[in-house]
Amino acid sequence: MIRRITYVIDKEGVLRHVIDDPGDMERHANEALEAVKGLSS
Repeated sequence: MIRRITYVIDKEGVLRHVIDDPGDMERHANEALEAVKGLSS
């Protein structure tokens, strides 16, 4: 089974968001982008 786990880490090196969904690869890109946008708020 192929797995993908995406991590969003802020400038200070703090883990801010994790996406662990082996079935929906598009979710990783979309959700990670939203998480990164939220870091600058």
